[in-house]
Amino acid sequence: MLANAPDITWHSRAVLLPFVQIFSYNHTFVLAPSQAVALQEVVVNCLFDPSTEVRELACSALTSLVMTADEAAHDDLKNRFLAMLCKRDKRGKGSGQDASAHGSALGLSALVQSAPYSVPQWLPKLLVEISVYENDYNSLVRQAIKNAFSSFWRTHLDMWPLFEKQFDSTQLSTIKQFGHSTSSYYL
Repeated sequence: MLANAPDITWHSRAVLLPFVQIFSYNHTFVLAPSQAVALQEVVVNCLFDPSTEVRELACSALTSLVMTADEAAHDDLKNRFLAMLCKRDKRGKGSGQDASAHGSALGLSALVQSAPYSVPQWLPKLLVEISVYENDYNSLVRQAIKNAFSSFWRTHLDMWPLFEKQFDSTQLSTIKQFGHSTSSYYL
């Protein structure tokens, strides 16, 4: 929607996203479900903006918007973003899909970051599914996935003994490899 508007500069699109984030937070109980979905679609469309700055701001805004979404909305977004990344992989490197792949990776990162101090039922499977892309050939995709894992570990490490029980052994062995540094600031 906004990404395709040629007369709007990326600065204008970037300014819109924090406003949408604050607006939706302040009007959560007033917005009709259709209006909340429309706002979410505006933000999702901005994930595929030509400008990297707009895509990254859209990730932050989407994180805030999906915190209050139901599990069906999480599944829908996850499936959309994963499908875009998988389709891109079949085309191979240099297919002109870099912005789309980065937007998809940022969308998946937003889903991970939307559960900062809990482990919903869908999160372990999502972490395993995105772990495949941590060594992607596209540096933007790779960085988005690394940031997702870094954020996950930062927000879940304090209560890890409780959260660990929500992962099966295969999921645990997969996610422990990514984004988790055993080094300490004090060493």
